[in-house]
Amino acid sequence: MSEWKPKRFWKKVDVVSLEKGFCIKLDTKILKT
Repeated sequence: MSEWKPKRFWKKVDVVSLEKGFCIKLDTKILKT
């Protein structure tokens, strides 16, 4: 299992532009769907 555990609230949320589109970062962790 990964060390990162899901949580309900994040301190920082960013949307980052990439070559293929965008990604969402929650507390500097990239959101995986």
